[in-house]
Amino acid sequence: MVEVGPWPLLALPLASATGPNRPYTLNWDLLDIQPHNLDQLDVPLTEDENILQTFGEATGLFTNMLKSELFPIHVDETVLGTVTAAFTGKTSQFPCRYLGLPLRIGRARRADEQILIDKVGAKLPGWKGRLLNKAGRLTLVSSILSSIPTYHLTVFPLSKWAIKRIDRIRRNFLWRGEDVARGGHCKVNWKRVCHPKNLGGLGIPDLANFARALRLRWLWLKWTDNNRPWSGFPIAATMSGRLQVPRGLVPSV
Repeated sequence: MVEVGPWPLLALPLASATGPNRPYTLNWDLLDIQPHNLDQLDVPLTEDENILQTFGEATGLFTNMLKSELFPIHVDETVLGTVTAAFTGKTSQFPCRYLGLPLRIGRARRADEQILIDKVGAKLPGWKGRLLNKAGRLTLVSSILSSIPTYHLTVFPLSKWAIKRIDRIRRNFLWRGEDVARGGHCKVNWKRVCHPKNLGGLGIPDLANFARALRLRWLWLKWTDNNRPWSGFPIAATMSGRLQVPRGLVPSV
């Protein structure tokens, strides 16, 4: 058993982990060792890989040290040197990308969001949108361009700046088949285009509302299934995260 602060990390299989310590037991993928808790570890600091061995015993997974990285946050150089003395992996710094998501201390920069915007725009050249009719372009916008940001939006909100640029790509491709379209080419206001089909729109997802719904889904899953491994962690939810529905868009029941 390895103790970090007040929470014991038990070497239990993930599927059988229960009890009040379960959330901390399952957080093996990103192991958090805080400097003020270093003196409470049951293993010497020079045996960092023993912690990863315990991780393997708990999960049945082998840790590839060649692909392992250590990201210190506000750690004194002396302490960091002690921790990394026997660590054969690579030591890196923030910001970084983890599982395709940008991780950094503080708010995301435009450069981080630009990667996602470029990924959406990169789809257009290979489609030859000018040769497609509007129905074909609508299908591509709804099923592909609108789905690319989903993974990012599930975890992080996008700034209004980024949403506007992704909307510009979707709008221009829908009406013109290119990444550039003048106002005269856009036949209908974009907000109306994003309305559901039964309310007069084309059913293209509104990214701002879609992002709120994805993040609120974590709360819904926590309320409806408290046995999920991450259910013990706090989930940020504020009044600003409520799904905003324009007046008059809710059909009568």
